[in-house]
This record gives sequence, structure tokens and C-alpha cells, in this order.
Amino acid sequence: MSRLLKFQPLANGAISKLLSNLIPVPLHHWWQQQSGRDQSALKLLGWLLVFVLFYLLLWQPITQSAEQKATQQAKQFQRQEQALLRYYERLNQYGSADFSPFDDWLKTQLSRYQISLIQQQKSNNPTNATAKKQADAKLVIRYQQQKQASDFLIAADKRIALIDLQVDQIKREISFRYYERF
Repeated sequence: MSRLLKFQPLANGAISKLLSNLIPVPLHHWWQQQSGRDQSALKLLGWLLVFVLFYLLLWQPITQSAEQKATQQAKQFQRQEQALLRYYERLNQYGSADFSPFDDWLKTQLSRYQISLIQQQKSNNPTNATAKKQADAKLVIRYQQQKQASDFLIAADKRIALIDLQVDQIKREISFRYYERF
């Protein structure tokens, strides 16, 4: 412990000499003319200024950046969660999460339900999105087995709203108008 006390004045003297070489002479003379109380007050204000500058230039931007990233991650997580909930809601509501148009779905289902497409007539092309959604079309299909046709209509009803359904059992034809639900 005594060795450290011996070197302390030497260290303070070396630091003061180094600082005195860096400080311009007129400023050094002005500092020497100030009273000890003023020097202490100026040292305190200097350290306060260093602390404020550290806070404003380093600490605050870093914490703000971290908060912004945390907020962005929370928003992204919330968007992903909402998308997943919409997906599950659609899965529960329609029994499928397939977003393909009804025409594409119909082409893939014809052989599965053993039906053939006789006529598909779309209405005029509406211009706005809500009119396109509600535009009705006509579809006439021929079935081989009544159970398969019934299963097809149940599956199709999850994607389209059936309107004016007519069944001709002699010809084994079903005709209906529809519009896509989504």
C-alpha cells in the first residue's frame, strides 16, 4: 500500500504536465488565476458536460435504436400471428387454405368427382374489385354417380355461393349460378 502512495504524486504530476502541454498558454494562465473554488466548479461543470454529451451522442441513440428494433420485431410478430390466424380461420371456415380461383380449382376436381363440364358461362367483366367478387357465372356439369355429385357440391359450396341450383336426374345434369366467396 505504501508503494502506491509513493507513486500517486508522481502520477498526478505526470498527468498535470501532460495536460499543461496540451492546453494553450493563455488558457493555462487564466486557469491559474482562478480561485480553487472556481476551479472545482469548472471541473464539476466539465464533467457534467462530458456526461451530458456522452448521454446525448452515444447512450440515447443506442437505446432508441434498440427500442425501434424491438418495436419493429413486435409489429412483425403481430403481423405474422394475424396472418396465421387468418389462415387457420380460412381453413376452419372453408376446409381449405387454397387461395386459387374457382376455375383453377374446378379443373383439378373434375376427375376426382367423376364429373364433366358441359357449360361454363361467365358474366361480363366488371371493372371494380367488389363487382368482380359478386359477379355471377353459370355452370352446367354432368355427373356419373349421385354421391360424387353431392360431394362435389359440398366442396364447391366452401368456395362459391350457389344460386339457383337445378338438377335434371334423367340427363344427370346439374346447373347452377354462382359467385366466388373470396
